Amino acid sequence: MPTAINVIFIFYPDNCRFSLLWIRLWRVLALDNTLFIRPMKNPIL
Repeated sequence: MPTAINVIFIFYPDNCRFSLLWIRLWRVLALDNTLFIRPMKNPIL
């Protein structure tokens, strides 16, 4: 099952600046997933 971070590196393998920005966004999304999605699902990570 592809995660957002995998999609980011598939689409931005060469652009370091975009990758770093997407990693920052992914960290925010990961916090949202921890707060809202993990209580409803089994933890994946």
